[in-house]
Parts: sequence; C-alpha cells; structure tokens
Amino acid sequence: MQVNFSNNILSKSTSKCLITASFSKNKSSFSHKNFSSAELKKVNDYLKRYKFNSEIGKLTHMTDLSKNIDDLFIFGKGEQKKYNERGFLRVVDSICNCIKDNKISECTIDFD
Repeated sequence: MQVNFSNNILSKSTSKCLITASFSKNKSSFSHKNFSSAELKKVNDYLKRYKFNSEIGKLTHMTDLSKNIDDLFIFGKGEQKKYNERGFLRVVDSICNCIKDNKISECTIDFD
C-alpha cells in the first residue's frame, strides 16, 4: 500500500483517493485549503443532504468529486476544544480500518 502525505494534496498527489478529517465546528460546512469553490460546494451540499455532522468516529464517503479525486473519505474529529490524544487515536484507528475494509491500495491522507 502507498500512502502519501502532502500539504498541497491536489497538485502533488498521484492518488485519486483522499482521506481527510473535519472538526464539528460548523455542522453544515466543510472547508479545505486546497479545494476549489465548486468542489467545496459539492462537498457541503453532500454533507448537508446526508446530515454528516463530524462527530468523532463518523465517516462519509463521496465518489467522483473532481478530476483529481475519485474517492473522498471524511472522518469526524468531534469538537475541537474536546479533541485530545484519545480522540486522535480513535480517528487514526478509523482511518486504518477504512483503508483495510475498502481495500485501498493508494491514498493521500490530509490530516490538518
């Protein structure tokens, strides 16, 4: 399995699978520094439609986000002020299980 770590995932990665995590600071809004406004709108519309609220341990999966991303997995990190080492380990464990369960052979993990 190949895992890429990058601070500009969309321009440097060859992987079509992105795994990221989001705090529940705003239940209906997802932001990412490397997404275009059209991509962000598509993600936020999806999250709103399926009522994803970024609770710790929650997962959502989008397909065909853009020409650069075929699969987008977003994990909830819960509330930022309550986030601690235990929460971090829960998210990492969830990510590892997702990679294993979905038989992902190459992905980029963006864990801001």
